[in-house]
Amino acid sequence: MSAWSGNDTKKYLPVLLAEHGNLCVLCGEPCAPDELSVEHLIPRSTAPELSHDLDNLRISHKSCNFSRGNRSIETFRSHYSNNLSWWNNIQ
Repeated sequence: MSAWSGNDTKKYLPVLLAEHGNLCVLCGEPCAPDELSVEHLIPRSTAPELSHDLDNLRISHKSCNFSRGNRSIETFRSHYSNNLSWWNNIQ
């Protein structure tokens, strides 16, 4: 499978927005159009074969995606839960 590119983001964003809406899978907040990123639920570094699998793709903020890196979503949320206001609102 080829490496992920900006063209892949452009290709998958409309499909993901139609299917899942614009809520960030990592923080739960809505993403403005200029903040949209494609998040890999299972990181590409862990499972490159899932890079283009729609079941592994969701919407996130660019900043959340960058901050998460290749950690699991659970690890990201637990590490940042003390600093994320949304987390305190849903607990």
